[in-house]
Amino acid sequence: TIGGLNKPYGVAVDEKGQIVVAEGHGQCVSIFTASGEKMRTFGTFGVEGSAPGQFTNPHGVAIDCDGNLLVSDKRCIQKFSPQGDFLMSVGTHKSKPLRVSWAMDISIN
Repeated sequence: TIGGLNKPYGVAVDEKGQIVVAEGHGQCVSIFTASGEKMRTFGTFGVEGSAPGQFTNPHGVAIDCDGNLLVSDKRCIQKFSPQGDFLMSVGTHKSKPLRVSWAMDISIN
């Protein structure tokens, strides 16, 4: 397996050929070079969290036209810069202000 992934679900490839993988049970998103070397990880592997930049159960990943990474994570969608900085989220793990229920995937048109 590439990089020892834990239940990989969503996969996206950016314009540089880097591979982005959502690890649902690993509570993280990993980015690999085109040859499979791990470059960095968003979130903390094996640690569930609900703060910005942390994940509960990430499933879907997408890359927008600016290279930003969007991650569907159970009850929210999080957005990161190409450098990995947390930018924003939509939804929450709680009921207010906006509840997203089981966001399993994401795509960008």
